Amino acid sequence: LRGTSESGYAFKLLSESYDDFVAEVTIEPGDAREFGLLFRSDPTVDVHTAALCQPGYSEVSLIQYTQYFDPASNHRWRGCQRVHSEHFDYPLGRPIRLRVVASGPYIEISLDEQLLLAATATSRRAGHVGVFVADGQARFSGCTILPIQSPFTESWRAIP
Repeated sequence: LRGTSESGYAFKLLSESYDDFVAEVTIEPGDAREFGLLFRSDPTVDVHTAALCQPGYSEVSLIQYTQYFDPASNHRWRGCQRVHSEHFDYPLGRPIRLRVVASGPYIEISLDEQLLLAATATSRRAGHVGVFVADGQARFSGCTILPIQSPFTESWRAIP
């Protein structure tokens, strides 16, 4: 899949919805300013969580987009929160492998088999998974998504 965005973002969502999963994709960055994987998205990409890769800043981030509503003014808007960021030296001229594990609120992001982020995000529990590119071109290949079972724990009980 080749993504191009001359100005702004271009997204491609899978039609399936996932709760907990392991997703992997190989990305050839091209000249894109930003690219990555988004997940737990609504169909319009207004509300989602994303693994955001920014080679120009040598950074990978966990980003969360939320939609807010003010009943007094009947106004809606989106808010963006950077949950966590880490440094990553992107290799020049070769693809990278992005891996995202989402299990409940726990999120892991790895690049080239190096675990970079492990954080919690209180985003939607389920939603679409997809790829995105901003201000340039990127190529996405070898995408796999494996649904996983969340760990089961019994409810806490007081000891008599």
